[in-house]
Formats: sequence, structure tokens, C-alpha cells
Amino acid sequence: MINLIYETRYQRFELIKQVERVPKKFLEHLDGTDGLYEVRVEFQSNIYRIFCCFDEGRLVVLFNGF
Repeated sequence: MINLIYETRYQRFELIKQVERVPKKFLEHLDGTDGLYEVRVEFQSNIYRIFCCFDEGRLVVLFNGF
């Protein structure tokens, strides 16, 4: 099961890298922040939150939430 979760996360990051306009369902700017975004990965009944920002157009993952 852990491998499926990692695969789902990897697919989400690939989507963000390749698509110019990522749907809000997958990548959302957090209100009240200066450039902080949340990537949501839903797997079975769990939602994984991964916080990130962009540096010169490149995705930088900061830390993992819950």
C-alpha cells in the first residue's frame, strides 16, 4: 500500500511539472501566504497534504502535512 501512495504522489508532481495551468483540485494557493501552495493527494479514504512553493518557476517541496 505504501508504494501505491508514493506512486500517486509522484503522478501528482509529474502533472504539476508538465501542465501550465494545474487544476485547483490538485494545487491550491493558501490564503494569507506569500507563495505557499498545497498539493492534495487523495488515496482511498486518506488525504495527504504536501506544502510547496515555486523558485524561479521550479517546484520546491517544503514539508509534508497530515
